[in-house]
Amino acid sequence: MGDPMFGVELDIRTLAFVATLSAIIQALTFSSLWMVSRRDNATTLWAVGGIANAIGFILLGLRGFIPDLASVVAANTLIAAGHAFYLFGLQVYTNKKPSYRTVGIALAIYAA
Repeated sequence: MGDPMFGVELDIRTLAFVATLSAIIQALTFSSLWMVSRRDNATTLWAVGGIANAIGFILLGLRGFIPDLASVVAANTLIAAGHAFYLFGLQVYTNKKPSYRTVGIALAIYAA
């Protein structure tokens, strides 16, 4: 009979919608966590990362409606920056020194 996954086509717009919805829920969750625990710097970084990811995925979803510079370059840079903020938050949470310089250089190269 074969593998049932053959013949299943995934619509990229549906995947983008699910990723956007997930990023928005994550941003709301981290922002709520930050509002409850403002003295914890890790939650601040996670909230910023979630918001950056949500905005990035929204911009990706607007591809074809807004200029490519915003819908591709800015969106992907925001998503990468969001993940960098997650990393910084994890490093702060585990009492490690955040690697701001290394990630900043990587993001600058990525955006270029």
